[in-house]
Amino acid sequence: MWALQPISPYGNLNHMSDPAPPRTKATWPMPTITLLCLLAIVAIAWPNEVTDAPAPDANVGTGESTDQQTGNDSNPSIKPAVSSGGDRRTVPDVIRTSTPDSSSEPQGLRGAAVNANGRPLMGVTVYLVESASNDPMLLHLVNQQPHLLAPMASAETAQDGTFAVGLAVAQKKTYDLFLLSPRHATVRMTGLRLLPNSWHDLGDLILRTGTTIRGRVTVKGQLGMPVPQATVKVSSGGAFADAALRALPGDSGGLIANVNANGEYELKNAPSSGVVLVTALAPGFARVVKHDIELNSNGPVQVDFELSPGKTLAGDVRTSTGLAIVNARIEAWPKQANQPPLVTVSDERGTFLLHGVRAQPHTVKATAAGFAATEQTEVTPGQVVHLTMVPQNRIHVTALAPTGRVLRNYRVGLRRFFPKDHNAPLDAQALANGTLGSIHEVRDQRIRLDGNNDYAVIHNVPDGTYVCEVQADNFAKSFSLPVRFRAAQLPETAPGRPKPQQPGSVQRIEVTVTNGCSLLGQVIDSRGAPLGGATVTTQSPGTMPDSPMLRMMDRWVPKRVTQRTQKTDDNGFFQFERMALSTYQLQIDHPDACRTFIRQIDGKQPTEKRLAPITMPHGSVITGFATSQGRIAGQIKVVLTTQQTAPADKSLRLETVTDGEGRYRFTRRIPPGSYELRAAVVGTTSPDSEIFQQLLQLKRSSTIFIVPAGQDIVEHNLNVPAAN
Repeated sequence: MWALQPISPYGNLNHMSDPAPPRTKATWPMPTITLLCLLAIVAIAWPNEVTDAPAPDANVGTGESTDQQTGNDSNPSIKPAVSSGGDRRTVPDVIRTSTPDSSSEPQGLRGAAVNANGRPLMGVTVYLVESASNDPMLLHLVNQQPHLLAPMASAETAQDGTFAVGLAVAQKKTYDLFLLSPRHATVRMTGLRLLPNSWHDLGDLILRTGTTIRGRVTVKGQLGMPVPQATVKVSSGGAFADAALRALPGDSGGLIANVNANGEYELKNAPSSGVVLVTALAPGFARVVKHDIELNSNGPVQVDFELSPGKTLAGDVRTSTGLAIVNARIEAWPKQANQPPLVTVSDERGTFLLHGVRAQPHTVKATAAGFAATEQTEVTPGQVVHLTMVPQNRIHVTALAPTGRVLRNYRVGLRRFFPKDHNAPLDAQALANGTLGSIHEVRDQRIRLDGNNDYAVIHNVPDGTYVCEVQADNFAKSFSLPVRFRAAQLPETAPGRPKPQQPGSVQRIEVTVTNGCSLLGQVIDSRGAPLGGATVTTQSPGTMPDSPMLRMMDRWVPKRVTQRTQKTDDNGFFQFERMALSTYQLQIDHPDACRTFIRQIDGKQPTEKRLAPITMPHGSVITGFATSQGRIAGQIKVVLTTQQTAPADKSLRLETVTDGEGRYRFTRRIPPGSYELRAAVVGTTSPDSEIFQQLLQLKRSSTIFIVPAGQDIVEHNLNVPAAN
């Protein structure tokens, strides 16, 4: 568990602000790709104890859908071609959309923006963004599709500096929080989690003035002659940090300055410390990028540029029928590995112009909503680039209430579908027997339809088989019948000519939401008395939360079930309503009893399901001393597992560490049976080899012990032997 910390918007460069002591203490995990890789290595030999946490429904985005007609000529991203003569204009890098107010949602984050003197700051914009650490695949997509990091929610600080951003549905994901002010350095907080039906207070977040970067932009070899119309930009070069900033609405997602008549510029509120890229660009001159500019809070940083004459790249982007595509993102990538791309977007005529290009070949890429990405390699500056984009598949989704009424406010997501029998019809039986998968390229949407439309549009659907998931207030999560997009066989072309591309198709589907099922039950202890305060969590069948590997994979797999958590009342009763029709598993936890699972609960019918009383065994507390070569050695990791012969549904894996006196204690009670204990020393001075040393120590310290029935506390000591 990591304490909540503010992180620089330019990656792990520096702490751009220091939060005052929060009004509510909380620690949340900050998963990283490195941690996931380590978990995969030691999943079996080095398991983790599971921290009890709510398991809410799948998280969804808050971008609103735009309704479009079927034909390409009605797509707002394309327009009839016109003459490309006359002046060309450069429009902003990203066309951004706003996010709705989220302060009334059931869960979220609160806080207050203050300056270094503790005074509240009014009008600071706050954005909640899903962290790329949730999905390693997202890191490969953000450069091509910055909209994938569009804010989930936004707010603006009030007169007293307070703000609130929330989501309609929480999930076991991490989020980043951005605070942007024109007078202060951007603050980015990472590793944040949302708990269902809970608003967490982040306390006072301090916004500081940051570092000032100033300098001059002159013509190389011309004795200080200023470069007219030059701009200077600061970035980190980090894929996620920069892409997240670019995806923020408005023009505040970056640090950009224009030079004056003397070629001078000044950028205020850069990070107070760290290493950044500083780029100078001007019409008619080649771009210059200065790497590894170190910032500090001791005073302004001077960064001067000398620009040489450069080239331009001009072109257009159109459909195969010649219609102009508006707001396509154009990137020109030089061959040098350490050079970022030059970026612009196409105008209303589909044309674009990139300044600052060096006289060398580039790869020009184009991406646009609703179209397949395209690129052209070995493009020489000075030549006109003609890019053709092909529409991707779309789905028009109409959501209906059980009465047939069209729903106008709901959330919709696309899920991959894998039928059990690929030759069978895609009907209700196929839906019941198939499995779901994630699709990273298409984000979930919140839909708010006006009176002129009755369907939502899902863009950029690749070929494949899918179902649509709809979640509407006062109804259970529901799924459409599967739909399949299959690429048509294209005719062969003459040798040396490109194969023609198949334009995307449109499929219309209806999703009738249901009231779902209800799950009711009572939890009792081993003596038959009601057990109040037990935590009941709904899960997918087969979930094994003690397995690090399966837990890691479970985060990326869409759920058919509705994931919720509830505590039993004083009489031990719980009740879940409006649950998606599916098969369920219940996990029940209580500090005075052993974790208990109820598996294979049939919730496929829209009825009330009353469960038999659930008995939680009392079990035993496992404690003892762990030493290294007979001596106390700081923290020693202690791992408890069932033996390899135990059935998979009975397997158990816990982890803890010793205290300063060498004593360990597992917080969860353990049912009677035979178990294996292992130990390893943590926190050595050789972290590079630590993981391998620990694996060896875990193996050598292994010992089997028995937990007898009816014994409240079981003590067992173990020792990590010396290496041979």
